[in-house]
Amino acid sequence: MIDNQVHQYLKNAWILWNQLQNKGWNASRAMALNYYHGITEDFTKEWYSEKTRKKGPMANTNITGRIIKRTSLVYMLPPVRTVSDGGDKRRPVDKELYANKDIKMQRLERWVNLLQLEVIGVTTRGGKLEHDLITRFVPVYADDPLNPIGITFPIQSTKNNNGTVDMWQYWDDEVTFDYNSLSNLQVRENQRDNPYGVSPYLYVFRDGKPEEKFLGVDIDWELVNTNLAINLNETNKDFNIQFQSFGWAFASGPQLPKILEVGPDKITRVGDEGEIGMVSPPNTVEAIEAGINGKYKRLAQNHGLPVQFVEGTTAESGISIRLRNQELQDERTGDIPKYRKYEKELFELEKIVADVDLGKNLGEDFNVDFNESVEILSVSEQDAHDKNDIALNIIDTADILIRRDPDKFKDRDAALDHLVERGMPDPRIVVTPVDNLVAALAGNATP
Repeated sequence: MIDNQVHQYLKNAWILWNQLQNKGWNASRAMALNYYHGITEDFTKEWYSEKTRKKGPMANTNITGRIIKRTSLVYMLPPVRTVSDGGDKRRPVDKELYANKDIKMQRLERWVNLLQLEVIGVTTRGGKLEHDLITRFVPVYADDPLNPIGITFPIQSTKNNNGTVDMWQYWDDEVTFDYNSLSNLQVRENQRDNPYGVSPYLYVFRDGKPEEKFLGVDIDWELVNTNLAINLNETNKDFNIQFQSFGWAFASGPQLPKILEVGPDKITRVGDEGEIGMVSPPNTVEAIEAGINGKYKRLAQNHGLPVQFVEGTTAESGISIRLRNQELQDERTGDIPKYRKYEKELFELEKIVADVDLGKNLGEDFNVDFNESVEILSVSEQDAHDKNDIALNIIDTADILIRRDPDKFKDRDAALDHLVERGMPDPRIVVTPVDNLVAALAGNATP
């Protein structure tokens, strides 16, 4: 049975949920994700009459997904996560206990950049730790409106005679239970103690928790609205090409038929003194295209991207590329401390869930090392870079092989075996002076 205090928390949460629904907060988040996935036709169709919609498809230019993916650089390369077992020696986390964590964290960063706030939860399935991204949710508060004590969110939708029923789940540090959206919170069963002693859900903000109210964030409206405008312009351009590119047909004369048919296989009789002609409209396609590119470029620049992102890439030096992408790299540098903090908080949840559900100890003193983004160099720049690193004993030929073909050379031993087959001395075999003496006595020493 749900006690009165938890019942009051949920009533307050539902009041907040209804407020968010009325403000369209959840609808805008769902819309932004649709734009991210390129599902935009319904939003474009609203701007055209039903008659016009039937004349051609709505354009769909997925710039939202492209810009979000390009500007989300923290998890472009998987980070290296290590722990200790109580001593000074560190080891990598046991990846066998995780199910696609790197993919989920990459998606988390992208959705946070788009939505400004996302929730990630830790659970277990099939003997492994998994992470769930929660987009529709309501924070549950006690006395402090800036620090939720729990969370509730829909987990399943079903339909019956009363309409759609959402099954919801509630979590706080002490209890958890499921309930349905039509129950008026009069749930009398399935409340259970939270086995973890802490809610296994983490709030991840794009720019940190707001000062005035916890949910005082909104989606990237500039990105979504510009995407809508470009879709409208592209649709208008397509209609222009479809209906006006060959000109406007006209007919005149005293004996015109009531129905005039126009088509490549049609011949229309216009009678004596009749005339059929074609008026060529101004070429507006180029103007529309220029307007679209202008919007796209401004949007890219406002998100730290160079205009070449819109125009496409051309061959140029790595130095030029680095200079153009400096703003993006600066943003990534600023994001890394934030995600290092979230990674550590998430690991604390993972450690508790793994201990309770799997009986596994993940380790202590968690650390995450975010790899530097891949540096783009020309062939000559890369060769000079490699020669300098080899001279300083930073890398060797095996490291270069692994970088060039990681699928073939999955580890250092595979790369060294390849090089030894081609006559390079094996650096894994340490030759001592005693070995040289024995070889000399056997007549095998090299002069």
